[in-house]
Amino acid sequence: MLNQSNFYNNSSPRIAQNIFIKKIVVVQTNMTTMETPNASIDKVAIRYGLIIAVFLIAFFLIMKLTGLAYIYELRTLNFFILAIGVYKAMRHIKSNNVSFSYFTGLGTGFLTSAIGLLIFAIFLFIYTNILDPDFMIHLQKNAPFGEYLNPYIASFIIFFEGSISGLILSFGLMQYMKESHMTGDSEVI
Repeated sequence: MLNQSNFYNNSSPRIAQNIFIKKIVVVQTNMTTMETPNASIDKVAIRYGLIIAVFLIAFFLIMKLTGLAYIYELRTLNFFILAIGVYKAMRHIKSNNVSFSYFTGLGTGFLTSAIGLLIFAIFLFIYTNILDPDFMIHLQKNAPFGEYLNPYIASFIIFFEGSISGLILSFGLMQYMKESHMTGDSEVI
């Protein structure tokens, strides 16, 4: 006959071990899902920031090769390149994250534009300082407040102006992309 107390003594360690292993697996699974979000804002911002920078540089070089770089009004087309890149980055974050808060979207848009414009400003600094100093001389003679420009200031202005445009753009896009906080039976106050 099977001794009941002996049965519990021998099987208890096995049962406890199985329960302990199951709890470890659950804890490890929960920790990995909490620590690694579906889409990292930094990685997405760097990726789309690089794409924005490539398109801004390509647009500038095309304008330079076609002789249109001296038409300053064409700079407004940079805004559309920035808008498309920021929108795509925000849409990527929204579609790949479970929680997409207002500030997550706003931060993604601003960081994406800042990265793209920092790279573009560095390119313009190198271009106006080393590759084509005559372009800087032309800017100094013909641009408003041109006598105060040098490659450092021009690059800073491009970065600052573009980053502010990116922030305003991110704010505007978030009005379109945000999740509604209202339910069907809520009243507007």
